[in-house]
Amino acid sequence: MAKPLFANNAYSTLAGSILAADTSLSVAAGEGARFPAASTGGDYFYATLINSSNQLEIIKVTNRVADAFTIVRAQDGTSARGYSNGDRIELRPVAVALEEIRDSERTPIDASVVEAKIDDGAVTEAKLATGAVTTAKIADEDVTVAKIEGGGSSTAGQVYVSDGDGTGTWGLAETIEATKSVSTNGYVKLPGGLIMQWGTGYVGGQNSAQIDFPISFPTNVLNVVATAGNTTSGGGQSDYFGIANLTSTKFNVYNGYDGGQNVYWQAIGY
Repeated sequence: MAKPLFANNAYSTLAGSILAADTSLSVAAGEGARFPAASTGGDYFYATLINSSNQLEIIKVTNRVADAFTIVRAQDGTSARGYSNGDRIELRPVAVALEEIRDSERTPIDASVVEAKIDDGAVTEAKLATGAVTTAKIADEDVTVAKIEGGGSSTAGQVYVSDGDGTGTWGLAETIEATKSVSTNGYVKLPGGLIMQWGTGYVGGQNSAQIDFPISFPTNVLNVVATAGNTTSGGGQSDYFGIANLTSTKFNVYNGYDGGQNVYWQAIGY
């Protein structure tokens, strides 16, 4: 990528007059070497022309061969004008060169980033304030092919959703199904992380039984409801049927009835 060049205290005088439309000039013999080595199609430098009336023009030197300069006129808001033999030419710091250096630091060129430069976990919190991005920053025409790889292909209106195992599924956003296992003892994982589970079991009379969830709740169990298959007690025992010892993977059912009971349960958590 072409960039502006600099040299300390480079100066000379014109070896001949130039008109406002001229695109080349020559400096005093042997003094071109004081200036940077600009080359066609490569790096360049900015110089300032000063006439005897102290009128200034900034020019862009795109090529230098010894004392001969190829130039672009009227840079950085200045105007082209004629200059006489012996008028000065100096390499001064100019705003346009500094702005180009600044902007080149902000805009990586194609292929300049060849591998990940931010370690996993290096960004630990949001770095864009709410409302910082107010409009789309990528124009429609700037994305010409899919930029997120995924298995298979899609049709219009579909989205790609991870299945959690390194693969994914294409489908319409409103029809993509939650992860689930529909069976007597099953579960469904809903968008947002909520999990619902259900199942059946059996507990003997005046006894307890452990019920294992089909899958564990990763964070917390919010609620469990267990219902007896029938509520006929016998032998004068106090009617009792409930749960205890709830964890993310299981719970216990207690049956205070004389007879054994089928258990029907539901649980919700995340």
